[in-house]
Amino acid sequence: PRSDIRLMIMLANDHGFRAGTVVSLEIDCLTEDADGFPALRYWNRKRTRERMHPIRNPELPILIREQQNVARSRHPETPWLFPKAVGNASGARHQPANTLNYQLQTWLGKLNLTTPDGQPVRVTLHQFRHTFGTRELNSGVSQEVVQELLDHEDAAMTRTYARLSNKNLRIEFLKGDRFNVMGERLEELLPDSPLSDLA
Repeated sequence: PRSDIRLMIMLANDHGFRAGTVVSLEIDCLTEDADGFPALRYWNRKRTRERMHPIRNPELPILIREQQNVARSRHPETPWLFPKAVGNASGARHQPANTLNYQLQTWLGKLNLTTPDGQPVRVTLHQFRHTFGTRELNSGVSQEVVQELLDHEDAAMTRTYARLSNKNLRIEFLKGDRFNVMGERLEELLPDSPLSDLA
């Protein structure tokens, strides 16, 4: 896809941002936290508050700076990282979220991706948010941290992403103590035990 579309998809995938958050990033969204770690500053419209998100991918600040240059070259006074492309001479409006979703579908159509039964693959930008939450939880990040990263008010919302992979389910199960029918504690199962592969 175009570099701006690629960057928007990266922001959704790497940070779990909603489409509305991605398109409404301000042009000066790059910042640092109190420890000098690179971060993204954004506005959570659902909870009406400003937030900061740590940047893990070292490529992201470079791509954001490139997009800042592109945005300023087209609209020198724009406050937005992704100003609306047409009908926006002053740069006062940002790209609409539905345009981003349309561009994602167009790109997927060009890739001609299909499901095993031959149907076109349908992916929404919001699915990247779910992927982010599930991936972080499966990587061992605590639910409280994922809740903070996704800026969920309710922990129950974050729990919807807590789908453990078979591998993680097995690892966590094997960490626990096991007992025989006599109530005697058993030794830890060896990794090559027939019972270790619970999947």
